[in-house]
Amino acid sequence: MSSLVVDCAVNDVFPFMLTRLNIDGSATTPDQPSVRFTGGKNISYGERVQVYRGKLHHGEDTVTDAAVKFDLYNSCREDLVRESALYEEHAKTLQGTVVPTFYGIYHGIVDERPITCLVLEDCGDPIETWLHDASVEFSFKVAQHLMKLHSVGLQHNNISETNIVVKNGEPRLIDFSNATPHICGRKMEIVCGAPRPKVNAFACKELHNFASRQGIWEATDIFYYGAVVPKRYVTSAEYLLDLTPPHLIKTAKGRERILREASEIMSRLGIAKEKMTPEV
Repeated sequence: MSSLVVDCAVNDVFPFMLTRLNIDGSATTPDQPSVRFTGGKNISYGERVQVYRGKLHHGEDTVTDAAVKFDLYNSCREDLVRESALYEEHAKTLQGTVVPTFYGIYHGIVDERPITCLVLEDCGDPIETWLHDASVEFSFKVAQHLMKLHSVGLQHNNISETNIVVKNGEPRLIDFSNATPHICGRKMEIVCGAPRPKVNAFACKELHNFASRQGIWEATDIFYYGAVVPKRYVTSAEYLLDLTPPHLIKTAKGRERILREASEIMSRLGIAKEKMTPEV
């Protein structure tokens, strides 16, 4: 039967072998060659899963970079099975370009401990900045990937800097642990620099929210400390100051910082600003 030989220490367990599962969690028939995982290094240590980066050996001559999500505590086997089905049933055509290539799900009993793992292509490192600081150009590439994901019937539900990695300068979307099947009602494409449509006219909340947050569309609203402010209402830095949570402007230093931020926002939006002086 098809197997994964884990030939490196994983949480002090070494070595061990797991058997491949079908994407519904049932055992496979022996029609897949065995593979071997070596050189694993822990890159994410969570309460439910641990992620190891290493090399996946397919036979004698083929070696690929792999990331393996291990459930070492029998806490989320069904979640990993569900995630594997999303890769194969929804995102199959996007593997290797938009999302990682899926290499299989494996399970076994090791020293009386049930272990399940999801084996995926290693698509690089997380982006080096907070997502809200990413460039418009990079954000637009992510938006294009998200539209493709929605087009194959999948909504990610957790787009953040930890779930976007970069390979050869191009973004990939990872982690389907929160993803759900989705019939996208989107009525238009996201076009960089185009006027921002109303959410009801666009008809997809996840995509609309992402494009709005990342500044991909021409700004018609400002997202300011939890408030959505129509751009046409913003005529001075003092206007934004009045919308600022009080605890941020209790001191002269805080007020001065907020006024600088407000002036920078107005400058980015091309709004002429009045000369403001902080209170003393």
